[in-house]
Amino acid sequence: MKHHQRTLAHGFTLVELAIVIVILGLLAAIVVPRFQGQNDFAKASATKAALGSIRTAITSFRAARAMEDGAPRYPTWTELTTPGIVLNESVVPNPYKDTTQNDQVLQGQWTQNDPPVFLSDEGWVYDSTNGKFWANSSTDDINENRF
Repeated sequence: MKHHQRTLAHGFTLVELAIVIVILGLLAAIVVPRFQGQNDFAKASATKAALGSIRTAITSFRAARAMEDGAPRYPTWTELTTPGIVLNESVVPNPYKDTTQNDQVLQGQWTQNDPPVFLSDEGWVYDSTNGKFWANSSTDDINENRF
């Protein structure tokens, strides 16, 4: 007499799959909000680093001119934007500016307490009369142009 053996299908039941999906959803609800603000933090850090290094290079250029010529002066826009004179390499892109010219420097004037933001694609603004260099972008909750 032959016995027919039933083979049990191996797999997950609908209830087991539902439980796993609920657990993954709960984990995502907890973890995703924690990492969502990291993008803004990274952009702010990159902007501060870029502004710090460029402003330091401008100050170093001014000090070097004072030592060499006896007359301190800020670099011209051309000197600032030409690699090898003030900066070793070209200006880094502004992380807050999503344009193809976010690594370009606009000639502007700082005439008030807050740096003006221009409606242009350039990522940065430089005023060669006073050596001010700032981000040409404004995100209301970050205020990156105040760094």
